[in-house]
Amino acid sequence: MAESARPRIVISRCLEFGSCRYNGLTIACPTVRRLMPHVEFLPVCPEVEIGLGVPRDPIRLVRVRKDDEPSLIQPSSGLDLTAKMLDFAREFLAGLEGSVEGFILKSRSPSCGILDTKVYSGIGEGSPLTVRTAGLFGAEVPKAFPDCALIDEGRLLEVSLREAWFTSVFTMAGFERAKAASLKTGRSGPLVSFHDSAGLLLLSSGRVCLARLGRIVANHSGKPLPQVLDSYGRALAKALGHPSPKDANVDVLLHAAGHFEKQVSSTERAWFLDTLEEYRAGQLPLSACTSIVSSWAVRFENEHLGSQLYLNPFPRDLMEISDSGKGRGGG
Repeated sequence: MAESARPRIVISRCLEFGSCRYNGLTIACPTVRRLMPHVEFLPVCPEVEIGLGVPRDPIRLVRVRKDDEPSLIQPSSGLDLTAKMLDFAREFLAGLEGSVEGFILKSRSPSCGILDTKVYSGIGEGSPLTVRTAGLFGAEVPKAFPDCALIDEGRLLEVSLREAWFTSVFTMAGFERAKAASLKTGRSGPLVSFHDSAGLLLLSSGRVCLARLGRIVANHSGKPLPQVLDSYGRALAKALGHPSPKDANVDVLLHAAGHFEKQVSSTERAWFLDTLEEYRAGQLPLSACTSIVSSWAVRFENEHLGSQLYLNPFPRDLMEISDSGKGRGGG
């Protein structure tokens, strides 16, 4: 397998990178530690960036009236930090230079949360919880990067979500490398090679998706190369933003395994089919199945399958089957 391209990942600084939580602690995240040799991390703590110290009195999202947008309030001081946080978030995200393939943000944070931040009806201790939403910084990320892979450290514990996120960020980094090579040479060859290697991955998103990106690469209308590359990148990110359902993955794996129908033993094939059913039942991650087909590609020297991103979408030392137990119904 060729060396993976290095994704650029924006990460909440408190996740392994700095003691900047409100209580002065750093959050341990084993997945982030394992990623460190493979990605370029861009750590940020929005709360520190807007002038809050470490340690600091907690802040919270408050919405007094049902139709109001949540405000970011420090109950101990009564400070309204909403405008400061939104200004920082928008300026920071607009100022990111070069490509960014993904974000890992702190769950439940009033600044960085992406889904499950508590919103209260007031600043008092007894104020009831009204809803859960994104933090102010976290809410701005999909506005600035609508198709970028976004996850929090809690969801990294769920094997299906983790592998889908890995697949997205490393695939997009591979595309960016091919894009740079195409622009440097003024030729579409690197893009064509990348698209060929992404064939099974795109097929898992559906034949319509595969055909759509194929038409962009073919460029029958003769569009300028930079325009073709931009169109392909947007379409690829959108495809990766929706993890393939289990049945689609099973179909692709059966298609790939069909190349070895006359080469593997009946016992091996039965073992593979059993593994597929365990994956379908949520008992094994997708990588347990792709690893089998990948090993056959190596064993029988099938270079075409061996080059498929679908079978080796991210560095092998990131594969693990541990799971928080949540999200087992995922793709």
